Amino acid sequence: MNDLESIWSGVYSSFAESGGDQTVFDQAHWLESVTATAKQKSKEMSDSKTGIPSLAITQDYILPVVATLTQIYRKQLKILDFGGGLASSYLDVMACIQNSEDLEFHIVEVDSLINKAKTLLPDESQLFFHTSLPVLDDIGIVHIGSALQYIEDWKGLITKLAEYNADTFILAHLPAGDIPNSFVTLQSYYGHRIPCWFWNIADIVDHMDTVGYELSFKSRHLVKILGKVGALPMAALPEEYRLEDFCQLIFAKKTKP
Repeated sequence: MNDLESIWSGVYSSFAESGGDQTVFDQAHWLESVTATAKQKSKEMSDSKTGIPSLAITQDYILPVVATLTQIYRKQLKILDFGGGLASSYLDVMACIQNSEDLEFHIVEVDSLINKAKTLLPDESQLFFHTSLPVLDDIGIVHIGSALQYIEDWKGLITKLAEYNADTFILAHLPAGDIPNSFVTLQSYYGHRIPCWFWNIADIVDHMDTVGYELSFKSRHLVKILGKVGALPMAALPEEYRLEDFCQLIFAKKTKP
């Protein structure tokens, strides 16, 4: 067996028993490796066409991490997930969070998806569905994943959601970046063409600021398109309007001075 098949070998009770090389971190090869990594990351910090450094990458939705951190100071946590589909983000959160009994998860969706979700998840007492924005108080997190781009009056929706006064807004799988201006395009979907927004990221940040939220986290969001992660298929768009990746943004409620 070579190192390409397994870079770990042996089961020992201590470092001494293993007989391994503990001085490797002072040797030339290790220094060269970490130096190359640091140089590459430094380059990626400034080499960006999306307004977000290519070094800043997330692949999964970040909601479970934010929910876990929020529960440090907010034991009873309510999450509102607009366009939450068949509750996949709910399942992600429940799989990760330790104090799941203190979670209340609300999804806003269309009837057909709600009915399907209730069939798939009939016994989830902490999961609630709504066909319009519900009357709720004490919301900790508002989450919109792969949905805002399909809302024509997206500013109006953001303004309404901001009225919940949540601690945190998460916009995930968002087609936004450093493009000349925001515009509407048509997304091909199994013979259909769906109108959707692509944004200059500043338009999102500016509107969130007007409703009382400031950007606290940004990353490229690697997602599967047509079943795989890779370059986004945008050849039909003018080059200056193409995005390398979608993004994931977290906004925190601004504190009053």
